[in-house]
Amino acid sequence: MKRLDRALVTTDWKIMFENAQVFHLPKTHYDHCSLLIDINYNQRRLTRVKPFRFEAAWLSHPSFEEVFCIEWEPLRHSIFDVVSTITKALKTWNEEIFCVIFIRKRLLLSRS
Repeated sequence: MKRLDRALVTTDWKIMFENAQVFHLPKTHYDHCSLLIDINYNQRRLTRVKPFRFEAAWLSHPSFEEVFCIEWEPLRHSIFDVVSTITKALKTWNEEIFCVIFIRKRLLLSRS
């Protein structure tokens, strides 16, 4: 099978939108794919935010409970506010406390 759905641009357009990228969207009812042209593709990729991930190792650290409780107390109103604030606090705390550990772990694993 060959992909027949294509995007066609002029040289001037390509110079104006040099970061543009074409994406083929999933097929729906037809045998052709819709195309999505993202004109800021590289900029979005460079500024991509890493998703929040809870690390089980945090639970063993003596200051984890303190950080969690400090951020939880003032925000008993909205669960969205609580989760958002705790996420930001834990990301900062993780960078200060555990960042070095994860870098060392990566270095040790790369040696094997």
